[in-house]
Amino acid sequence: MACAPGVSDPAQSLSENKERAMQLLGKWELVQLTDGSAPESHQRRAMTFADDGTVTVDLWEHQLKYTYAVTPDPDHLRLVRISSTNPNDKPGEVFTLTLVIRGDEMSLNGNRYKRTALASGATLTPAQAAATRRPMSTPGAEVTAQLGENVELRMGQTAKFIDSPDQFGITFYQVNEDSRCPQGVTCVWAGQVRIGITFETNGLMHPPILEMTSNPTDPLNKRVIESYLVEFVEIQPPSGPPGATIAQTEYVGTFRVTPVQSTPVPQATPVPQATTTPLSNALTGTLDEPITVKWFQTVDYPQAEMTLQSSTTMRHCWCATVTPL
Repeated sequence: MACAPGVSDPAQSLSENKERAMQLLGKWELVQLTDGSAPESHQRRAMTFADDGTVTVDLWEHQLKYTYAVTPDPDHLRLVRISSTNPNDKPGEVFTLTLVIRGDEMSLNGNRYKRTALASGATLTPAQAAATRRPMSTPGAEVTAQLGENVELRMGQTAKFIDSPDQFGITFYQVNEDSRCPQGVTCVWAGQVRIGITFETNGLMHPPILEMTSNPTDPLNKRVIESYLVEFVEIQPPSGPPGATIAQTEYVGTFRVTPVQSTPVPQATPVPQATTTPLSNALTGTLDEPITVKWFQTVDYPQAEMTLQSSTTMRHCWCATVTPL
């Protein structure tokens, strides 16, 4: 009997999207462009997310206002323009941006922002205020790990590999799908868990969110990121009985990160360089008679008042230069 893929409760997904939207509250300033450079004065941008579902964007010369929502796929932010001081901007235009948010760091389409303040007038309970300062579902947790060893991460946790030269780290960002066969059911295939991870180097978070699967035969079970091989070793807890769902906060992923061994480039065998120093044992030759000489050896022909010196070979034939005596 085939089993249907496990799908999270829609109410639970809606709650998680609301939580992600709540994490956006506050003022964010652009600190790094997609190419890694700092924004110049005309590229400066600030975004202020309010709890009424609107976001105000302050550009160099203009101010724009949008409604915002986290899409059902919590990796994207949907913006609908309400107004703009730029007459070329039309109200009602819709934009969908790739979203990565962790604590007070956010990435939109690869541009990196830092939260500088909570939104003016935002009414937050203490618990909500705390939620804006943490990764989704997990209180600001970082764990230290070592390359080549397994590390367990809960949703939102980050593993920092202390023996990596560039402070490499990965974050268990989300669970996209759990299609594992329920307990007690015979399925056509075992199913898998699809997750999203992010990575960072030297303290900087890098977009995009990268997908991995728990199926060891799937190419996405392993990924090469920067100079590291990231393996998705295991997911817990195991699947439940038919109809049961697992909350995102209950998932624990096991990962292993190892350096990618670079293949040494074969080095060409150096070609011996010919010496231009003639051999000291010069020969005396006789006209019209063959003679065998070594490379750069000289032959004197007194009868012809000349000296021959072998200088190079071409197609196994000796060539000589002639010097009058």
